[in-house]
Amino acid sequence: MNSELFKMKRARLLSVMFVGRCAQSFLLPTPQSFSVLPKASLLHEGSRHRDVSVSVSKNLVFCNRELTLDRTEAIGFDMDYTLAQYKPEFDLLAYDGSASKLAAMGYPREIISMSYQPDRFSRGLVLDIKLGNILKMDRYKYVRVAQHGSRRLGPGERRAVYRDSVETQPTYTGREYINVDTQFQIVDAQLFEQLVDLKDEYAVKRADPAWVGAASEAELAAADFIARKSYEQLFVDLRKCVDLCHRDGVIKDRVAEDPARYIVEDPNLFPMLEQFRLAGKKVFLLTNSYYDYTDTVMTFLLASHIAATEGRSHSEATREGYAWAKRFDVVIVGSCKPAFMQDRYLSLFRVVPQMTDEECGLAAAENVAEAGGPGSCGRDYTLRNTDGLGGLTPSEYLRAGHVFQGGNWLHLQQLLGLSRGDKLLYVGDHTYSDVLRSKRTLGWRTCLVVPELEAEMASHAAEVTARKKRELEQLRLKQEAADDKVDSLALQVYRAEMRSDAKSGAGSESGDEAADEAREALAEALVDGLEHQALVKAEVRSATEGWHACFPGKWGQIFKAGLMDSRFAKQVPRPNRDLVCFISQKSIQKFCWRKVKTA
Repeated sequence: MNSELFKMKRARLLSVMFVGRCAQSFLLPTPQSFSVLPKASLLHEGSRHRDVSVSVSKNLVFCNRELTLDRTEAIGFDMDYTLAQYKPEFDLLAYDGSASKLAAMGYPREIISMSYQPDRFSRGLVLDIKLGNILKMDRYKYVRVAQHGSRRLGPGERRAVYRDSVETQPTYTGREYINVDTQFQIVDAQLFEQLVDLKDEYAVKRADPAWVGAASEAELAAADFIARKSYEQLFVDLRKCVDLCHRDGVIKDRVAEDPARYIVEDPNLFPMLEQFRLAGKKVFLLTNSYYDYTDTVMTFLLASHIAATEGRSHSEATREGYAWAKRFDVVIVGSCKPAFMQDRYLSLFRVVPQMTDEECGLAAAENVAEAGGPGSCGRDYTLRNTDGLGGLTPSEYLRAGHVFQGGNWLHLQQLLGLSRGDKLLYVGDHTYSDVLRSKRTLGWRTCLVVPELEAEMASHAAEVTARKKRELEQLRLKQEAADDKVDSLALQVYRAEMRSDAKSGAGSESGDEAADEAREALAEALVDGLEHQALVKAEVRSATEGWHACFPGKWGQIFKAGLMDSRFAKQVPRPNRDLVCFISQKSIQKFCWRKVKTA
């Protein structure tokens, strides 16, 4: 181990090794793993052409600034898509439920028979709900890829819509632009694409006399209904339906009935939390989900862990699973992030379950024994007003209960006994609510979970991806050579024209046939060079699309838009500003647990 790596191990720092261009720099979960990583993967920002053929593990941690965990006193987590990862069946509940509600509103019945394809979309996209378009932008807000519904817009059409004026640069803010910043919004993007297609399809049908003559009254009514809707109204309607599915039990009741069908079991979760506390860190849960749903999810995660690691029966594991809150020092549900980080006047309430952990565990175990399934206690709870610590120490105040609802960041830091936000590390999946707002406003240390990285790392390791990347880099060198040649020829033509104009202005006739022929030859060479440059640029565009096609979904890499960093990447790699690091969902335990263990 060289001296630099030895210093990193000794200091126990998460080192700055993020490479913005290819998203291929690495920070390993443990110092011992440095010997496993090939030297070729320790890349730096200044390298122009990078080898992407290096095998990339889905358990790596990516970091853009250093953090000394010795100085971190509290570590907190969001729940949904952070501690709790969901299976595709979970999103399908929202999708199917919303499609049924849309059909009941009067939308064409075809919406019910459409399929949900979660891999078609990823975070970082922007929905232009005014025009019915879906956009992927680079860090400078230049639209690199655009779709109208599911139809890809060509370069000319895309530029005509989003680059129609050199005087104003679109900001892509306001109510007509919706940022897809969380996994929950993937369902929104899918439904919006399909509704836009449906509206356009019915506009064509309604203009066809043959279809109108053969259509039923119900089909005509549905066609008229969707024709009256603007693209923006389509999104408003689908958003209402998705929200209603989260409130009326379409989603949460199904999860409570059979959590194993929708939630990914994680054997490393609670050992990680325990290791934190053994290392002297305070551990907290901060989630927007309310207590009843949080109780369902966390009980299942703990019960599945107990059943898998201790060989307990389902009834015994479920009985002990209701003590999940004891694994945290503080639990805050219904937090209303990002308002939690901004509004100091939000009230804090103490959550009081109507049944104790033991009572609820017994009831749930009886349900398991009778039904043979995971069971659900379904315990109710009440909220009690609390005025805060009121002169008590945090430990004294928490003796009456450490589960709360609402409140704000001041309550949380008081409960944890923290005087400064930089003593706290918060791990979440929402770019704005969990990461950017808490860092910029409160100075919290933050870590973003990026589940998309797992599939992208597998794609990076594929030989076809490396081959296409090498081909693309060769074409880019070819384009640079073509650009240099055109620049050189254009300068020569300009100088020749200037010499000719100077002679004409002096009143002397050129009479130099050789000079005229040379000037014409340069002009012809410039025309040929421009044609060759255009052909090479077309090859680069095609190769870029082919390279992006190697990655999951149809939008390419999440951190790239064309050859530029994407809008999503802009929100992530900002050294010393916004994020501590970003990790795939399966590396979160190794990053946190082992790092504290070695500290």
